[in-house]
Amino acid sequence: MVAAPGYLRAFLVSAFALLCLLAAGTAFADEAAHSPEGDTPDSKAEQQERERPRIGLVLAGGGARGGAHIGVLKVLEELQVPVDYIAGTSFGAIVGSFYAAGYDAHELEIALSQMDWNNLLSDRAPRSGRSYQRKLDDEETALDFEFTVGPDGLSLPAGLVRGNQLRLMLRRFLSRVSHVRDFDDLPIPFRAVATDLESGAEVVMGDGDIASAVLASMSVPGLFPPLNREGQLLVDGGLVNNMPVSVVRDMGADIVILVDIGTPLAERDEITSVPKVFSQLLSLLTLKGRQAQLDLMTAQDFLLRPDVVEIGLTDFHRTMSAVPEGEKAADNAAEALKVLALDDEAWAAHKAARKPISHVPVIDFITVQNSSSLPTQYVRSLIRQKEGQELNEARLSDDLTRIYGTGYFDRVEYQLVEDEGDIGIRVEAAERAVGKKFVKFGMSLSDDFSGNNNYNLAASYTALGLNDLGAEWRVRAQVGDEMGIGTEIYQPIDLLQRYFVTGGVAVASVVRGITNDRGITVADARVTDAKVVAGIGRNLSNIGRLTVGAERQIARAKIKTPELVFPAFSIHSTNFFARLETDTLDDVNFPHFGNQFYLDYKDGRTILGGESTVNTLEGLYTQTISSGRNTFTALVNGGFAFGGDETEADNFSLGGFLNLSGLSANQISGKYYGVGAFVYYRQLNDGGVSSLFGVPVYAGFSLEAGNTWNNADDISLSTLRYGGSVFVGADTPFGPLYLGSGYTRGQANDQFSAFMYLGRPF
Repeated sequence: MVAAPGYLRAFLVSAFALLCLLAAGTAFADEAAHSPEGDTPDSKAEQQERERPRIGLVLAGGGARGGAHIGVLKVLEELQVPVDYIAGTSFGAIVGSFYAAGYDAHELEIALSQMDWNNLLSDRAPRSGRSYQRKLDDEETALDFEFTVGPDGLSLPAGLVRGNQLRLMLRRFLSRVSHVRDFDDLPIPFRAVATDLESGAEVVMGDGDIASAVLASMSVPGLFPPLNREGQLLVDGGLVNNMPVSVVRDMGADIVILVDIGTPLAERDEITSVPKVFSQLLSLLTLKGRQAQLDLMTAQDFLLRPDVVEIGLTDFHRTMSAVPEGEKAADNAAEALKVLALDDEAWAAHKAARKPISHVPVIDFITVQNSSSLPTQYVRSLIRQKEGQELNEARLSDDLTRIYGTGYFDRVEYQLVEDEGDIGIRVEAAERAVGKKFVKFGMSLSDDFSGNNNYNLAASYTALGLNDLGAEWRVRAQVGDEMGIGTEIYQPIDLLQRYFVTGGVAVASVVRGITNDRGITVADARVTDAKVVAGIGRNLSNIGRLTVGAERQIARAKIKTPELVFPAFSIHSTNFFARLETDTLDDVNFPHFGNQFYLDYKDGRTILGGESTVNTLEGLYTQTISSGRNTFTALVNGGFAFGGDETEADNFSLGGFLNLSGLSANQISGKYYGVGAFVYYRQLNDGGVSSLFGVPVYAGFSLEAGNTWNNADDISLSTLRYGGSVFVGADTPFGPLYLGSGYTRGQANDQFSAFMYLGRPF
């Protein structure tokens, strides 16, 4: 073999070495590119994500204490602790579903602070969302509770609250994930727990409609009716598994963070009120399986128990005060929780992965599934969303509330649906399952603690949907110092319910004081009148209506003086009338905002047997505003009779709380009257629907001026009676209750009164 020259040998050795270095470098680069230790931007985060344990969050039920869950989430986010699975029961299902849908803790806290629990936990739509017919129901009876009339007589509803407002709230907040049918496809996999009311079995919901799953999980028996979901009758999951540790384990969690907001059982001497009995009952019911779930916890799991014992299960007005308690509980475990924390890079990647792609869709079509007797065209007309426009969820919720406010439905909800690439809204308006015939009761009591008292008991029967245009029939009866009975039919005459005809018959009897020209009460008169009324009108959206028509009336007056009784006399009259009325008050008992207007003109004629040509004009206006707990109301009311030979049957009367409070009810009367008042009251507590069993309590005063006159020439500032009242009030289930004292400066003498009213004085 011939040896290669030395220079050639050196060249070959150098080339071989260079090739080896290039191969090694290529292999190293390739390995680095596929290795977790590589220097690509996400490689370190990806390795940490692959290697870390899966964390499951369990949010227990506990009613109003559920705000503590948000406090815990705030701290977990501050520590950069990820959540991979969520299981929740009752209020825990609300918070858990929102977090699983991509809301962060800060967004949840803002949402919770803006929730109006008085509205969400009310069986009826807020008054601003009711039809005018349903607003008139408030004037009929004071007891805000319906008994359904059916084949078996009167029956109670399946729950105190139908939950429609709560359902709309859930639907609105979860709309960003309404298209998700498998809860594993949510930004964070989620499960809600409910109880099968038929079998008592635990139901773990992980697919289908997420809003209905959450509502089923929190349907406390007796408070909410059972929810029919996918063929199962479901109620609150706390009855079988209030702390679903087993559920989140089955989802794949390696480490569990359990937030327990339950309450230890109260001692016997602590169970002293209806709310505490209710709280104790729920605590007893949720004990089932509690220890079994705690036994599933291991040494590496975390049990957080916020100190929320002082917040009652139904104290929803205090839900926000539970948030800092949740923060404290998580802060106390912060050092131990840090072992689960991600670094900044991995945390940023985790947050980005759980943020849903959110966009506001353009609505291509709207369908309405209406199972009621109301015309579908009318239901559709209440929806302002237009095809071709972006979805406005807030306005859509308001519109569905107005549909629910007609009183014909158990629930009105919507879903976003897709059909061949088009995005639409499907509105489902489900008719009242318990029927459209119901009875309501009312009562009013008054006492001036001087031997003069007044009482009335009332009942009304209402039948809805008598035909395809939505006709209604009402019968009302009242016994007591003011007696009466009447019936009325209301018949819309177009599919959009803009126009209507109405007719009715009524008989009423009331005692009025007869006042002489010097303003002194000289006698009492019992005035009884019977009337037949027919009219046609125009609804002004849901805020009011204009009605014109005619009435035939027979009025009979019997005057009694201390010495003798004058013979009774009767007046036959035929009146044409025009009436304009509007009402935007949020509440008729203790309003906080809105106004009320009423103007009624009657023109007496001698046709159809009429004997009187007396005309009357009467009006009322109130305006209410509030600032915090303080409410201010101004009201003016007046009227006069003119154009004929007016008798006591045509007189207007005054007297009683807010109508010259120093006088007894209907103490003075005359052909002319006017009264104005300024009323102030302040809410003293946090009662009402938000606490379910409590009632709001108020304290306030009124300043008043007014009088009645028999001659127009006597009307002047110098003849006004001035006065006012101081009072405390409570919005009870039987109507507003007032206790107070009134003063009215009289023309002959000053009058003081102490009074108790149960009922509606204005």
